[in-house]
Amino acid sequence: MITNQQSLPARGTRKWGLREPGDIVTLSRMRTTVELIDLWFAIWNGEGEVGELPIAADFRHVSPYGTIEGKGPYMQLVASNRDKFLGNRIVVHDSLLRGDAASIRYTVSKGDFSMEVTEWIYCRDGLISEIIAYYNIEGEISNSRTLDGNELFNE
Repeated sequence: MITNQQSLPARGTRKWGLREPGDIVTLSRMRTTVELIDLWFAIWNGEGEVGELPIAADFRHVSPYGTIEGKGPYMQLVASNRDKFLGNRIVVHDSLLRGDAASIRYTVSKGDFSMEVTEWIYCRDGLISEIIAYYNIEGEISNSRTLDGNELFNE
């Protein structure tokens, strides 16, 4: 935290958008890939608000359901399917980290529903930019598991 007026740039050269000398500024660092993934799974396990998901504006999610592009459409899909996205239990079994990317293998369950998932999660500039999810959907997707908002997916 910067609180000392001497440490601020001279008037007219400030780059932080300070209004007056002496304003307090908190400089935050970007989250690491591990921190982003930990936060992602913590939120999905009910330890935070879905609106705080650390995803980029141009976030892209690819799954057997299809591809959805953009944070707005993704959050709209989540809001339309709260009963399917929220209240699940996620148990992570394995993870591999490679720079700004990670592969996570986990089980997601809720009631009598359970599914094995592997995801590649790609990070950029302190946010999750893309997720490519792999899982088996045996036969037809049951009515209780179909997603509302299919028009949000790209072909």
